[in-house]
Amino acid sequence: MSEQEKTTWTAAVDFYAKTFGTHQELFDDEMVNINNWLAQQPDDGASIRPSGVPPAVAETLRNAASIYRKYWWQAHDASNNQWIASQADRVKGLGPQVAAAMEKDLHQQWPAAPIRVDVCYYVPEIGNAYTTDDPPHTTFSSNAPSLQDLNGFETLFHEASHSFADTMTNALFAECGTEKKNCGDLWHAILFYTAGVEVRRALPPADQQNFTPYAYKYGLYNRGDWPKYRVVLENDWQKYLDGKMDFIAAIHSMIADLQ
Repeated sequence: MSEQEKTTWTAAVDFYAKTFGTHQELFDDEMVNINNWLAQQPDDGASIRPSGVPPAVAETLRNAASIYRKYWWQAHDASNNQWIASQADRVKGLGPQVAAAMEKDLHQQWPAAPIRVDVCYYVPEIGNAYTTDDPPHTTFSSNAPSLQDLNGFETLFHEASHSFADTMTNALFAECGTEKKNCGDLWHAILFYTAGVEVRRALPPADQQNFTPYAYKYGLYNRGDWPKYRVVLENDWQKYLDGKMDFIAAIHSMIADLQ
């Protein structure tokens, strides 16, 4: 970089650190709004429309954009497009089966409007992918090792399920209240588990043998309360996914068995 580029880039980084450094992209309303706003900008690195965000945000991004495109964008864009290409055939071939199965499992239809997925090189949220609502919008890292190949495909559908899980989560929390139990983020474990099961079922038999769902492969069931969640998922929710128990009975059994 030239000295002027270094000055401009450092100023942008400092602005971000001071303004948003303690915020989370998933849980901060302003960050969510900025991400949705960015998704609507022309992809030329220059024509950033200022309307919709604080002027200082638009100005800082405009100043930094040309430098980013000059030094990083070509490699990052190649990574993003390579990731998209690696998943496109799976999404087209296996996606309808996985989506239909998860609709059935979660007792709720897939959103009527398309779910926008922005594939980016850096996604700092936990898991390197996150989804926000109104409208549904997934931001997904092309660079994270955990999101490659089949686990990346699985995570696409896990993230999508955040957009149509209200029926399940409402039923779950109602049962938790009735049983006076703290169910924590069991709802989230259900989404991970369900996506893993349905992706495995959609695969050819030879690939099923070699597929390890994300939550198992990356140790989610070894953290916090998740070992307890694993027990009820494998013992109760799996019976429901296998057609041996209905939806309400599965919710009731999971909460009754949750230690």
